[in-house]
Amino acid sequence: MVKAVKKAVESVKEKIDEVDFSTTFKKNYYDYGMDVIRDRALPDVRDGLKPVHRAILTEMLTSHMTSKNKTVKVAKITGSVIGKWHPHGDVAVADALSGMAADWRNTMPAIEVKGNNGSIYGDPHAAARYIEARLTPTGDAYGKKLKRGIVPYEPNFDGTLMMPTILPAQLPYLLINGGEGIAVGVASSIPPHNPIEVINAFISYVKAPKQTTAELMTILKGPDFPSYGEIINKDELPAIYESGLGRVRVRGRIRYDEKNNTLHIYEIPFTSAGYMDRLVDEITVATMETTGKGGKKIAPKILGVTDVKNHSGKDGIDIAIKLKKGVDHEAIVKEIFAKTRMETTLKFNFSALNDHRLKQYNLKTYFKDYLAFQHEILVNEYTQEKKELSARMEIVRGLLILQTVIDEVVASARNANGKDELREVLMTGKILDGVPKKYHKKISKFRFTELQAENISNLPIYRINKMDYAALIDEGKQIQTDLEYAESIINNATKRKNLIIRRHKDELKKLDPKVFARKTALLNDDVSTVSNLEIPESPLYVGVDKYQYVRIEEKAFDGAVKTTNKSRLGFFDNTGICWNLHLETASLTKNNGTLVNQLLGSEREYVGWSAVISNKDLHYGLFIFEDGNMRITDMRKYMTKTKATKVASGRSDIKLIKVVDVPADAVGVKINGAIFDIEQFSVNGVSGHGRHMMDALDHADVEFITDASAMPATVAKAASSAPAANAVGVAYFDGSDTLKFDWSESEPSRESMFAIPYPELLKTTLLFVHNDGKAKRIEGSQFKVSTKRKSIQADKKGCQSIYIGRVPETMVGHYSDGTSKRIETKLISVQGKAGGGVRAFYTQKHELVSVEDGQSSTLPTVSLATQPK
Repeated sequence: MVKAVKKAVESVKEKIDEVDFSTTFKKNYYDYGMDVIRDRALPDVRDGLKPVHRAILTEMLTSHMTSKNKTVKVAKITGSVIGKWHPHGDVAVADALSGMAADWRNTMPAIEVKGNNGSIYGDPHAAARYIEARLTPTGDAYGKKLKRGIVPYEPNFDGTLMMPTILPAQLPYLLINGGEGIAVGVASSIPPHNPIEVINAFISYVKAPKQTTAELMTILKGPDFPSYGEIINKDELPAIYESGLGRVRVRGRIRYDEKNNTLHIYEIPFTSAGYMDRLVDEITVATMETTGKGGKKIAPKILGVTDVKNHSGKDGIDIAIKLKKGVDHEAIVKEIFAKTRMETTLKFNFSALNDHRLKQYNLKTYFKDYLAFQHEILVNEYTQEKKELSARMEIVRGLLILQTVIDEVVASARNANGKDELREVLMTGKILDGVPKKYHKKISKFRFTELQAENISNLPIYRINKMDYAALIDEGKQIQTDLEYAESIINNATKRKNLIIRRHKDELKKLDPKVFARKTALLNDDVSTVSNLEIPESPLYVGVDKYQYVRIEEKAFDGAVKTTNKSRLGFFDNTGICWNLHLETASLTKNNGTLVNQLLGSEREYVGWSAVISNKDLHYGLFIFEDGNMRITDMRKYMTKTKATKVASGRSDIKLIKVVDVPADAVGVKINGAIFDIEQFSVNGVSGHGRHMMDALDHADVEFITDASAMPATVAKAASSAPAANAVGVAYFDGSDTLKFDWSESEPSRESMFAIPYPELLKTTLLFVHNDGKAKRIEGSQFKVSTKRKSIQADKKGCQSIYIGRVPETMVGHYSDGTSKRIETKLISVQGKAGGGVRAFYTQKHELVSVEDGQSSTLPTVSLATQPK
């Protein structure tokens, strides 16, 4: 047994070939790449088509889906293409068909689609089951000479049908409609051209093949895009067409509407045709302030724009770009070209196949190979015609001979036992029984050809007696003339050349010069570069309401502060950091304005703002801290050279509760009813803590006095209370937005919603549930004070809580209709004192009555969004 196994193993080893993996993989990869190149990815110079496009046209031509017939469901066409000619994905075939019908990509589409075939704007075509298609006259022309013998045929993928390997194109479609493809290590990118220019240039080449590319380009100017636009490197085009490689610089077109101070994009570059929505998005983003890492605001790439709207539709392209007052619209146009794909490059790579052979073409070599294909078609066409004419001439000769032996043929037919015997008589002179002897001599000399005998044997006797001898002679003469002409076309290259020219001129006459007038302008212009666009200074009016909605407008409004677009709005959070909003890059607001958090891209507790942060004018701001310290600061110190979004200031352990601009003519200020002389405040830098002016504060109502006569004789004096470091006391929460302290106690002594010793509070996390169903967790350290103040703000202004206390694992909410809901408290976010909470128990359908610890509840825990049950 063991010996048998060993013998079997040795036998297998003898049949195993050892190969080098690297060599094998390289060969297999090369074979795969060449297969993709030949049979899928690249167009053929002869008909300008890829295999899938050729298969689609073959199906539509053989099924008679021509321009004069009814449209057919694309789903049906796709299924037939896959089943007969091209075993590929149905979506890919439908996309290819739709692409051949896209008039924003093709100068002369071969297919027309009935229904939604997408648009230049970026809309996709409808599903294949919803749209219908048929050929255009351009597509019809592919089938004029389509038959075996004129172009080669081969078996389809399963050997059940024969299909053409190339279509007999009557025009140089690869240049007219362009083509692109990518395969392993190979790419092709050929832009579309004007058909009138292409045909005239080809005719000129046929007449004088030795002329230079530059001479041909006096006719063929360059690419011509269905999407219009401009080409701005005109002088570089001759070199591109000479080599077949290069880059075409394409650009859209923009006009300026002075009345509305608006730019309008009305033509887009060909590179964005079919993808215009992406271009609109790119322009929109380029004109907007964005948010980077850490909430840092990033200025727009393109300044001076307030709005971008896309009004494109059935009336054409219209992308409206609203400009700020005073900006140079020409400079903005240059910025758009330089910083978006409104100006870009289109790769020109004239790589294509010719009967499965890959070649790098230029303009002249393309015309040369296309001309050779036209010669080939003509030779094949007239070779087929010669065969048909020769066959007919043979039949005519037989009929003429028949006129001299009609009686003999009729006698033989009457005595023949079927057509086969009659054909035998005609071809061999056989004498049949029953034929009168007087006919034998002539019959014995019959030597009709097989084709003649077949034709005569199929003629009815009444037709034989009514043959028009003169008409047959005339037909024979015409056939002889046609045969001589066919022979001359087959053998004479000059006659073929003249016929090719004549046919292309005939096709040229079918093209309406108005419809096919050049669409793309050619010019020489410098590549647009980024410029230092300077936005001129202009007045702006700003304001912030009590809900922290920011208004920025060019006209004055109630409560507005006048500033300029060169200033910044400084928003200060309770840690003393200034977050700058650059008015030069900010968009104008509408209606009541925009929430400050949306403008700055961060969720913070803002306690004040300054309308004038600039280097230009001296301007002061009043800063009030929770411990009663206050300072006045020159706001120019917050204007950094680097346009930083924030500047650290104050002490991080003491909260800032108010920042207000100080009027230039202020002589005094009323703070929570107490009046101070402006001279009492210390002037500090951005890191100063100021002078201790009052007892600890939880809010500050500020009103400036500008009339010296309104100042009282005596003003408030600066406070001097010792800080409450390591203080012992009790904090009482009553459910309102205020926390009260009793510094004479060490333990709670009276009823309250929640009471806790002050030192313990600083180490505890509390849960707040508001009567509207919103909840939040707050770190106890938020309630730290620096003086023995009686109260501080405990919650967002105006909030009323139904629960304040320690945080259990779960909470149950009870509603007025008897329903309940249990949630996990870890789902509730930690927020600041001014936070509004999350919708933990909120619902529009139920009124929250109470909440309690859910430890003993049997209700399942649910998400915050779940309705109570």
